[in-house]
Amino acid sequence: MNAWLDTLGVVAWPLVVCSVIGLAVLLERLWFFVRTWRMPVTAAALVGRFESDGMASIEEYLLRRRHPWRQGFRLLIEHRSHSSALREQVVGLWVAEQRLSHMANLRWLTIVAVISPLLGLLGTVLGMIDAFAALVAHSGPVQPAVLADGLQQAMFTTAVGLIIAVPALAAAHVFRLWGEARVGHLQLLLNHVHLAFDGAVSRSPKTGIAGTVATVARDTAAVSP
Repeated sequence: MNAWLDTLGVVAWPLVVCSVIGLAVLLERLWFFVRTWRMPVTAAALVGRFESDGMASIEEYLLRRRHPWRQGFRLLIEHRSHSSALREQVVGLWVAEQRLSHMANLRWLTIVAVISPLLGLLGTVLGMIDAFAALVAHSGPVQPAVLADGLQQAMFTTAVGLIIAVPALAAAHVFRLWGEARVGHLQLLLNHVHLAFDGAVSRSPKTGIAGTVATVARDTAAVSP
């Protein structure tokens, strides 16, 4: 370990700090997504339960499956007597909190992915300077091994920086895509149930969004002069 730190030179400890931060955030995000993952819930299943037994059936269904999104549907139940606009604002605020929790600490991974290669490049430049300074001070014939050894140590820092940066950047993008997909699916489910509160949903839950749009269009045509 000490030999590796000596080879990295002055950028050794900054690279170690970047690697520790990147690994800690990666493990924390992985544990968060694994801990909160449940089998996907379809909009048809929720709308069907709402039409048959109401919101209590939806909450009981999500509670039985220990689904982390049941709090959003509980908010719909608690505010069902309020206006549609107020329900939308309350649930929208909760969804925004969920988005923040899913995107938490991802910027740290991006920072690590940006800084690590730069630190590696800095270590390479400093190593090249030292290698050529030793070459200038060398007297007598220059052996290729002398130059090769210095270049090897200089390039080692770039390799370490890239080894830290690539997993951090890949993890940041994967977790961001994963989080956006989950929050987007949550918004879709809440929108379906929210429309069901106002009666803007087809009697057949299998029609999905198309049925909702058709029902809204039909109701609009019915009240038009």
